[in-house]
Amino acid sequence: MLKRAMVLVVFLFSEAAIAQKTLVFSANEVSGNNSEITEVLQYAYDQLGYQFEIRELPSARALSLSNNGVFDGDLNRIYNANSKYTHLIPISVPVHTFEVVAFGKTEGGEFKDWTDLYPHQIGLINGLIYAESATENHHGLQFIKVNSADQLFNMLSMDRIDYAVISKQEGIKSLRRLGLKNIYMMNGVIETNSVFHYLHEKHRALIPKLEKILSKMWLSGEINNSNK
Repeated sequence: MLKRAMVLVVFLFSEAAIAQKTLVFSANEVSGNNSEITEVLQYAYDQLGYQFEIRELPSARALSLSNNGVFDGDLNRIYNANSKYTHLIPISVPVHTFEVVAFGKTEGGEFKDWTDLYPHQIGLINGLIYAESATENHHGLQFIKVNSADQLFNMLSMDRIDYAVISKQEGIKSLRRLGLKNIYMMNGVIETNSVFHYLHEKHRALIPKLEKILSKMWLSGEINNSNK
């Protein structure tokens, strides 16, 4: 009887150890939505019995290390990030959506496409995939890249750029944080993006289970899909 009880204790301990396995994900250190997305994914992985951690790094380095299997995946990227980083697999359910807009010092401007910005000097945040894609595909853009949202708006405040181009949410957060006056969000949306969680291919078996949980969260509104 005692032997059987000891076997049961060992079995339960082993199950608990498995349940507490920790997955570590890279994250782009300049993204403004890491905390919100982390909260979503912590809940999802908890349902699967995994602890969840992130390591914030420069954008390209974060992706490279995750692609090489140093990390278990990447917190969030736009959907086509795996065209270059082929060992990463996107979860099909978005974990966040955001709008890219322009901020300037004169009210009333309107920008609905990157081409609308061609006559102007704009500022972008280095390492963000939408910014990299825009500068690669729109050769008419005149731009300066910086490393953070706060740097971007300080440059705008000092008239070193005409417009700061950034996600609406992060732009509003940065302006509130800095307390800058006489800077306005322009009319129109330059582009709308959804971002997705990526797993390294070694965790392929987790994908259907994770997608099921995230689908329920998306439909219930627990995942931000309103661009508010």
